[in-house]
Amino acid sequence: MFFSVNADGEKSSLQPLFYIFAELNTIIYKYMINMFDLLQKIMLKLWKKKEAKLAKELRRWITLNRVMLMELNFSKVDNNLVVALTGELDHHSAEEIRVKVDDRIDRDGINNLVFDFSRVTFMDSSGIGMVIGRYKRLSIRKGKVSVVAANKNVKRVFELSGMFKIINYYESINDAIKCG
Repeated sequence: MFFSVNADGEKSSLQPLFYIFAELNTIIYKYMINMFDLLQKIMLKLWKKKEAKLAKELRRWITLNRVMLMELNFSKVDNNLVVALTGELDHHSAEEIRVKVDDRIDRDGINNLVFDFSRVTFMDSSGIGMVIGRYKRLSIRKGKVSVVAANKNVKRVFELSGMFKIINYYESINDAIKCG
C-alpha cells in the first residue's frame, strides 16, 4: 500500500490514485490505437492515389511518434493460451511480446498457443521470428502454435515465409481450439 503524508502529518492512501491512473492509461491507449489505425488507413489511401511522397512522410511520422503500441490480451481456454495482439508487430515490439508470452507459457504450463492476429495492422520479419521461436519452444513440449484471423497483408507475410507449412492457420479462435 502506498501512502502520502499531508501537511498535518497524517497518512493518506495513494492506492485509489493508482487505480485511477491505470484506468486513465487504458483509455488513452485505446484512443491512441484508434488514432494510429486511422492514420494508417489514410496512408494506404495516399499510396493508392499515387501520393508516395506524402504517404512515406506519414509513415515516417507514425513510426517516430508511436511509443509501444502493441497491446497483448491473454486468455486461457482448456490448455490453450490465446494471445490477442493489437497494433504493429515489428522489431520495436517483438522482444517484449516474446518475453511476456514465454512468461505466461512457463507460469501456466501451456502446451498450445493461439495467436489472434485480427487486430494486427503490420508485421515484419521480427514477427515471424517471434512466432517461430514460440513454435520451437512448444514443439519440445509436444505442443502446437496456431495463427488466427490475420488480415491479407499479415497473412501474406506468413505465406511468403513458409510458416503455414508448420503452423496451422484458422479463421476463428474456436476453430483453432477445436483442432488444437
